[in-house]
Amino acid sequence: MYTLYGTEGEEDDTRGLLPRFAEDIFASFDKQRRENSSLSCELEAIDISSETYVDLLASRRNANISISGVNNNNNNNSKDELKLIHTELGPKLQGVRTVEVKNANDLIKLFAQLHRIASKRTSTHTIKLLFTETFEFDNPDESLQPIRKSRRVRVLFVLLRNMPSAFLRCVDVAVEHDSGENPLAKVPIRESAFTKLYPDILQQGFLLNMVCCISPYYEHVRENFNTMLFAMKVKRLLCMPKLIEDESLVAMRRLADEVKNLRLA
Repeated sequence: MYTLYGTEGEEDDTRGLLPRFAEDIFASFDKQRRENSSLSCELEAIDISSETYVDLLASRRNANISISGVNNNNNNNSKDELKLIHTELGPKLQGVRTVEVKNANDLIKLFAQLHRIASKRTSTHTIKLLFTETFEFDNPDESLQPIRKSRRVRVLFVLLRNMPSAFLRCVDVAVEHDSGENPLAKVPIRESAFTKLYPDILQQGFLLNMVCCISPYYEHVRENFNTMLFAMKVKRLLCMPKLIEDESLVAMRRLADEVKNLRLA
């Protein structure tokens, strides 16, 4: 938990991965920003316990979120209404609350509120971020109706805690499949709630980075050993996410740059 969120405050040494990431991603966008582009971020926070999904943003303790610039796209406050459905874009929880933010400060404030909720829980904790960069181009046919194109990037932070044996079996099969020892194997993603919701993680759909936290105390030696074994196993997973590129967006951005250069010439 400390690795993800750090401690509340502005000291650089005690900030976690999430607030650092929020600042870096928006700062990078501002640095490379084009005149006709804008960036938005949608956030979902799900707690996974056994076969149960809990929407942390819809919990009663967090129902009164009020941050300037933050839009709640769903006012559902009941975790019982969450239902896993399959869409063209993959599995999705129906009824989950999505919060949209426009800048790093609002995202960091939202992380701080989630920290206070998640710190009182002991199950697996996930935060999914969907970044959408929208480009606006002049329409030669309709001057008052510009053409808009978007590109999206998904980022998933996961705090693995008290994972069931079914998840470990999924990891074992995925490692065997990726290493070539059992090329015909299929990851049994339906065996755990986590892999049902995020099947792409063990099917080469993400670029994976793992941080393992171990204890310096002797009584935690066995747990530390198991953590290191798990890390070595996950390190063998292949990561080959597919880049889905809109060719029309690439062409329009290139033409827009050419027009801009001609105007400056």
